Amino acid sequence: MKLVRLMLALVAVAGCAKRDAAAPPAPASQAPAALDPRLLQAPMTELTFVPGTAEALVRVDLADVAARSPDPAESLKTFDFLLRAQQPAAWSVLNKGGVALGKDLGTLILVVGSSESFLVAGLGAFDEGRLREALSQEAKKSGAEIDPAGDVFVWRDHKGASVGANLPPKGTPRLGDAAVGVARGLLLFGSPDLVRASLAMRAEPASRDVRYGHLARELVAVDAAATVWGVARAATYLPTVLPGLEWAHFSMVLAAPGQDLDGLFNLRAGWATTEQAAAFREQLTQMLAAAALLGASTPLGATVSEIRRTARLSLSEDGKVLIASSAPSPPPAP
Repeated sequence: MKLVRLMLALVAVAGCAKRDAAAPPAPASQAPAALDPRLLQAPMTELTFVPGTAEALVRVDLADVAARSPDPAESLKTFDFLLRAQQPAAWSVLNKGGVALGKDLGTLILVVGSSESFLVAGLGAFDEGRLREALSQEAKKSGAEIDPAGDVFVWRDHKGASVGANLPPKGTPRLGDAAVGVARGLLLFGSPDLVRASLAMRAEPASRDVRYGHLARELVAVDAAATVWGVARAATYLPTVLPGLEWAHFSMVLAAPGQDLDGLFNLRAGWATTEQAAAFREQLTQMLAAAALLGASTPLGATVSEIRRTARLSLSEDGKVLIASSAPSPPPAP
């Protein structure tokens, strides 16, 4: 359950978007034989760097957070806090490189690979040259290795304060080496193998990225217009940390305070047994409460609390699919 908690933690601090209420996404069906036209449109076109073997990903639209929030700096500060707390040297390099969340990095994408590998990607129009220089200086000070092409910086057997440090779910194997990868408009933090694979995928347009992989059916099913959305399908790694989970997709639309009906949450998750689905229904209630606490000090806290209050959780007819949805009550008539 730890990976899902991580996804929901990202959701809790994601930001504010205001859109018309939409119906919950339909359950995923079979993966398309050819690439679905919806996967050729934004924001799916951002995923050209994600390897087809990825088992889960979460996308956060930081630009939307900044654009729609009544207080952009306040809404984004939780991301800045998490980065500084978990990857302090990386946070320092980003600041020296003049890279600001929500401005220079408009999108964050969390990727879970198929072999205990993790990746956090930032997409945006940052100053690549300035960032490479900051990374080079940090690498020289800390003894990191730099790939010949100068686009990957690797810290061997990293410690918590190293650039690119990742904190995996408690109880899972230590990640060991960590890397930072840089390409035009793309910044990667994570496992060296996944960083290199992602850069290679980005450099080869003909490669079959995640949109062609087994996550394709979930990508088609999710509400990609939401501020935050995520997809997962178990293959080799996820079963070791989420026993019984077969597939999942969720989306969350958070909004600034106002009179419009907004602030939506939808999730569908398929499980191997009815018992596992029922157990997750109880755990999801607790995770929503934790998410509300995480965002409580920001303008988003009230919205997350409202989502928690109005959340409706149910099981499919066969009892193996958890269906969760939430929408705030309409404002009272004047």
